[in-house]
Amino acid sequence: MIPDRATNFLSRESYIQCWVLERLDIPRLEQGLESGQVKPCGKLPPRYLYKIRDVVKESFLLEQDDAELVLRVLGQ
Repeated sequence: MIPDRATNFLSRESYIQCWVLERLDIPRLEQGLESGQVKPCGKLPPRYLYKIRDVVKESFLLEQDDAELVLRVLGQ
């Protein structure tokens, strides 16, 4: 859980849920940013990375390969 107003872009208490890993196609994401179709809303402060790690480790629904990929990206 990320508390209410813990970031400037989340206006209410939020939960991290890991059911399916969605991989982003970097060139398409960059194209969306350039065209205005994608708008960044904010950055999650690094102090919440441990919460993401814990949710991924405890997920019953993520495929093992996906969980390992996320943990590798988080440096775990």
